[in-house]
Amino acid sequence: MPTLHDATEETKKLLLYGGIGVAVLILIVFIIKAYISTIKTPPTPPTMCYGKVPLPQLPQNATYAKLTYHLQTISGNLPYFSTKIFVPRIATPQPDLLALDNASNSATAMGFTLPPVEISNNTFEWTKDAQLTKTLQINVLSHNFFLNSTFLGDQTVASGVNLPADSDANGIVQAFYTNVLSGLNDTIASSIDVADPVITHYQLQNNTLSLLTNDAFTPQIIRVDYNQNPIQNCYIDANGSSKSCPIYYSNYPNTTVNAIIGAENQVDDADVPTLNIIQSEYFPVNIANTSCSDSSMQATYPLRSVQDAYSDLIKAVAHKTAIVSYSGSNNQVVVTDVKLAYLSVDKEGQQYLLPVYVFLGQDNFVAFVSAITDEATQM
Repeated sequence: MPTLHDATEETKKLLLYGGIGVAVLILIVFIIKAYISTIKTPPTPPTMCYGKVPLPQLPQNATYAKLTYHLQTISGNLPYFSTKIFVPRIATPQPDLLALDNASNSATAMGFTLPPVEISNNTFEWTKDAQLTKTLQINVLSHNFFLNSTFLGDQTVASGVNLPADSDANGIVQAFYTNVLSGLNDTIASSIDVADPVITHYQLQNNTLSLLTNDAFTPQIIRVDYNQNPIQNCYIDANGSSKSCPIYYSNYPNTTVNAIIGAENQVDDADVPTLNIIQSEYFPVNIANTSCSDSSMQATYPLRSVQDAYSDLIKAVAHKTAIVSYSGSNNQVVVTDVKLAYLSVDKEGQQYLLPVYVFLGQDNFVAFVSAITDEATQM
């Protein structure tokens, strides 16, 4: 018959073995949790809401010379961005029964009193004559517009007399935009950076605009270009941080919201609203509020590696690469930086704002390379 001592010893053993068992169980749980924490959750695959997208409409090459490339970034390597990127959809203008009436009111307020001519779907043109013959084309639904004039060869414009100061140029253009858009019951797009325009100077030479790079020469023309604010949350980097992407334009180094200012004499009151504005484009990128048919989703597309894009640039692959600027003379390109950006096309009908890698280098080198993978692109 077990004694009290035997029972006590058995209890001690049970407690000891039970404690060891609990400790082992806790250790196993800890090890399992530590192992699970090392397993990264695979990233969500790109949604590709639009199906395959077209290649970006790249501009023509500034040079077709055979270039040799040398990589000299700060790190010495090509950067890593992400595996996917947000692809915004361009907003589609909605039908408006009063659209043409509003556009006519806007044109009349700008001194264009003759009846308009329809030149394409939803786009109408008004004309007026003074020192310069001017035309104003307005897309009555999107409110994009283009003003042009017969300024090339005009002696008053060529004189540059009473050309506004650079400090006044921004205000003149903004007032012009505001006047045109107010007649359309619209305002300057909030995405446009009106506070920091890019101002360049030109002279007229043989009826063409010649960029002035030397302040010793007196400008005859002032050009004002407005960039649009970067697209926020365009991709997530390797550290999990949300990044923004700048917008570049197919008419680089210019933009699709711009105006050219020149000397002009007032002939009558109808000249005042457009006085000194001798050419202007207003084609801002208008991003839709939602991208996928399911508004809870975002349209994302797989990115090519920067290495693949650089390889295409070296090979000068047609339709996927474009050299838009290069002033060097020895065909030796030193690449110093790479950006992930969007390309805006200077025309209507663009469906999506498509991403490109922008390679930057010495001697004003700039090149665009398609950034979406071949598998997600209509080749």
